[in-house]
Amino acid sequence: MNCLEKAQRILLETTSKHAMPIPHVYTVDPLLLPSCGLMGDDRVYGYAWVITGDWNYDDPRTYPFLHDISIRLTNEVVHEDGTRFVRVFAEIPMDTKGIVNGTR
Repeated sequence: MNCLEKAQRILLETTSKHAMPIPHVYTVDPLLLPSCGLMGDDRVYGYAWVITGDWNYDDPRTYPFLHDISIRLTNEVVHEDGTRFVRVFAEIPMDTKGIVNGTR
């Protein structure tokens, strides 16, 4: 299983675990941007993931979902050549007035 397939499986499992609404509106994509992270006491160089979705920050499931999927993506997914993914970015949607999910 390649890293994108594994990431998609983790996304489906995590959306199901947290009962996130409409799981097909969430995507996870590799961002081939070199990055550095820490694993234990060691620096680890690798790439990042971008998670997109229609987040509702008033929903109490959002933060635990983002926390769990970030941990799973960085700990469980490794590139075919052994390179790790060391960061996860969540894309924050805004409406046309620049307001994040209706909150000011």
